[in-house]
This record gives sequence, structure tokens and C-alpha cells, in this order.
Amino acid sequence: MIFPMHITLRTIVLPASVVALLLPLSAVATTASVAVGPVSSVSAPAAGPNVLLKLPEFGFTIRHPKAWSVEKEEQSDGVMNVILSSEADQFYMTLTLAKSEKTLKPSDLEALVTETLAALRSDGTTVTVTKTEKGRAAGASAKVLTATAEDTDGTLLQERQVYFVKGKVACVMFLISTPELYGQNLRTFNKILRSASIRRR
Repeated sequence: MIFPMHITLRTIVLPASVVALLLPLSAVATTASVAVGPVSSVSAPAAGPNVLLKLPEFGFTIRHPKAWSVEKEEQSDGVMNVILSSEADQFYMTLTLAKSEKTLKPSDLEALVTETLAALRSDGTTVTVTKTEKGRAAGASAKVLTATAEDTDGTLLQERQVYFVKGKVACVMFLISTPELYGQNLRTFNKILRSASIRRR
């Protein structure tokens, strides 16, 4: 069974448009804890207290600044998109979760990456992956891509793409930024990523 994971085209507060994604995911509601890099205490990436965002259908939680905008887009096939953004912090990220009846394997992680990139390129976006890293965090397989994307209108975007699978849950997280703000936004993204958790039920 295929779960199409779709992030809709959106305009962000930065002077850039955001590419549309279509993520076909092979049969991907259990769970695990994940982070890229060593897990440590997470300081607030922006002014104000952090709050816990819960997606109980996936056993997923993640912390973000209270003042940030959170938009959930649940699809008819059970896939969930979440968009976290802040005009004040000039920050934009998305995460997409899907679950399956079968336990996922490392090959499913590889397929998720391959299919996501293929879908981006089929929409006319030029995607160049400059760095690929593999890792494990809290028992979850993870793959991290650093990429540059040029949208069909010529807009240049810098991206960090993080993919992981654990149990029956698959997740992809995107940081989408203008190149000028990428370094600043990446630090914030990494802090938020370290707070992400999927717990077995």
C-alpha cells in the first residue's frame, strides 16, 4: 500500500516560495525517540517558553517556541503534515508523518529518500544534494541531506532534509530557508529536532 505524503505549496515569510512535495511512501502505529547528533538538553531556539506539540496518533512529540504558528494538515489517507513557522524569527519548517501496518526496514528509509527527491524533481524543481549523512539516534535509523533547490520560478532555497523510520512510523522533516538565513535557521532547526520523540505504545 502506498501513502502519498504531500506538503502543499505555500508562501513563507522569507522572500521565497516553497516547493510542493509529493512523498510516495511504501507501506509505512508505533514508535521511538529520535534525534540527529547527540541528545542533550534543549534550550529555547527563540524568545519565550517552549511548548510540547503532540501528535498522539503517531506517538510523536516535538518542542517549539510558544509564539510560533503551527498548522496541521491531516490527509484522508492518515498522513499528517505539520508546518512550524515564525515571521519574527524568519523560520519555516515542515514535518510529515505516516504509519503502516508493517514494521519498517532500512530499505524503506532509502526508498523514502529516493521517492521524495524524485517527486521534487518531477515538479520541475532542480534539487542538488551536496551532503548526505547516515545516523542512528535513540534506536532510529536516520538519513540527513543538505540540498539546494531552485524552484520553477528561479527562487533559490537551501534545505536540510531529515528522514527517519522506527517501528511502523516514518517521518520526514524539512528546513526550508533562503541561503542568507540558512546558518541561523539551521541552528534553530537542530535544537527543535533534538526534542523530537516517537514513543512505543
